[in-house]
Amino acid sequence: NDATDYTFGNKLAETHNYQVTLALEGLERTNEVEQLALTVDDVTAVESWLIIPASARPVSQEESEVTDARISIFGQPNNTELYQADIQEGRWLAADDTQAAVVSASVLEQKGWQVGEWITLENNEGRVLDMQIVGTHFDPAINTSIHIPLNTLQQEWGYFGQVNTVWAQTAETDAEAQLAVANALETLYKTQAIDISPRSTFGENTIAAIV
Repeated sequence: NDATDYTFGNKLAETHNYQVTLALEGLERTNEVEQLALTVDDVTAVESWLIIPASARPVSQEESEVTDARISIFGQPNNTELYQADIQEGRWLAADDTQAAVVSASVLEQKGWQVGEWITLENNEGRVLDMQIVGTHFDPAINTSIHIPLNTLQQEWGYFGQVNTVWAQTAETDAEAQLAVANALETLYKTQAIDISPRSTFGENTIAAIV
């Protein structure tokens, strides 16, 4: 109903302080994708993230199991301005964090974890990363996210200077303007042999479409 849509839309906009979200087919250089995006009319700010499907388990569990939490790692730049976390418990990531993680409150509840606990993240290639839960958050667009520092993810798993997601803030925020910028970015990236994945993190390329 309208009331539900209004509440969801408001919470989404409060958390996601951008209007266009593009998932890249492959790994690309941070500087290149951000500099290109800023040349597009109506783009006022841009951040690039590294979002990776993975599993999570307590560090006391040495091997992966089918019951491990299926999660999405959100490697975020220090002091992000385009994502405003709704912290439920604990704290958000700090600029000097290296092994800190903020876990979706839904995942924490399902697995019975607690703030302060250490968990092991493992990607589909078998790479692992031990992180300490420093907080929990609520995101209306996804309930399986675990946020960690982008630098840690890049360095520990060998993705040096690489990202696979671009978030752009637009001057005009109506649905038509958001779609126009998303299309312009996709066209521009294709001229540089940077392909956009049809499998967006949130299922859509604009915040307006998610609502």
